[in-house]
Amino acid sequence: MSFSTVHSQQTAIKITIKVAIAVGAIFILTITLLPYLWLVITSFKNYGEVFDVPPTLIPKAPTLDVYKGVFTGEQLGRHDPWPLFFANSLIVAGGAALLCTLIASFAGYGFARFTNLKGGTSLLILILVSQMFPGPSLLIPIYAMLRRLALDNSRLGLLLLYTAFVLPFTTWMSVGTFR
Repeated sequence: MSFSTVHSQQTAIKITIKVAIAVGAIFILTITLLPYLWLVITSFKNYGEVFDVPPTLIPKAPTLDVYKGVFTGEQLGRHDPWPLFFANSLIVAGGAALLCTLIASFAGYGFARFTNLKGGTSLLILILVSQMFPGPSLLIPIYAMLRRLALDNSRLGLLLLYTAFVLPFTTWMSVGTFR
């Protein structure tokens, strides 16, 4: 067997492997993106056409009613103030993230600086152990506490609740940052 024959066989094998990898990548990409394509196409169908059997790939009469319904809050005969819901989510999530970052950075710095003192590591582990409590077991006591403080059904109560649940883990992460 000459050098050129071996070289051409190796080149053919390399090309075959590259083609197989490309076909596999295209297959995986198609499987991954197909639901998103279906979602976008379905968003341009009217409400009746969404539930047609058998389903159609291309809308018969493309419409923007779904988007109009989402942004005006009028969907399926209901009036939902979507912009208000979105603003509430931004306020609560953003506020909780800021508050948690602020508190955890101070706590993390303190633990990183004073972990070598007696009980410093034990207290840090105790904070992390607080994450192990199952959430459902805390629902009734938390609700009772929020109710007693008149914070139930309020943004502030939700903000404090989100902060309290995330703070131990954020503190643990901050300790690693400040070491």
